[in-house]
Amino acid sequence: MTSQKLSKNSKSSILIVDDAPENLRYLNELLSAQGYDIRATLDGQTALEVAQVISPDLILLDIQMPSMDGYRVSEALQKIPALKETPIIFISALDDVEDKIKAFRAGGVDYISKPFEAQEVIARVGAHIQLHQSKQEVQKLLEQQDYFIKKIMHEMNTPVSVIKLCAQALEVQAGSNSQISTINASAKILASIYDDLGYLIRKEHHEYPR
Repeated sequence: MTSQKLSKNSKSSILIVDDAPENLRYLNELLSAQGYDIRATLDGQTALEVAQVISPDLILLDIQMPSMDGYRVSEALQKIPALKETPIIFISALDDVEDKIKAFRAGGVDYISKPFEAQEVIARVGAHIQLHQSKQEVQKLLEQQDYFIKKIMHEMNTPVSVIKLCAQALEVQAGSNSQISTINASAKILASIYDDLGYLIRKEHHEYPR
């Protein structure tokens, strides 16, 4: 079982931020045993610097820290484009509902109360890392789809235009002819499909309306 966990999580990195060294040691040992690559910091400012370097898959963030509390750290992370989608799980001895609501409003995806329950930490961390990885995979697929559609549109552009112009020219020169009319109608259909693809891409990227 352990080897399977190590293999599964070997590429997943976690940044732990807590001003209490004993908490860092505990979480480091617990999550390292699950195969995660762990980085740890004692303060918020250092956490912001480290996060930009390693781009962790998940951040465990303490709320009550001197100088810069967890809420401020989370809000700062949200402003960094490369880290905006990184899931943040708050960890704190604060167990009031208002504190939890504030944590979610600051950008947290979950909340783990102290003292820690090992299995709860493992389960919550694992669930959010899997969700984060799934979102990344979906995003990659969407980017690939976008690339191929744009490539197809680029390759279709000239042939569709040529066919349409030639069909129109033939119809003008030869007059009404069922075969030429069919070619012209087909060219218009191709042009319409091309325009529809362009509209879908623009709509997906919130560009100008049709």
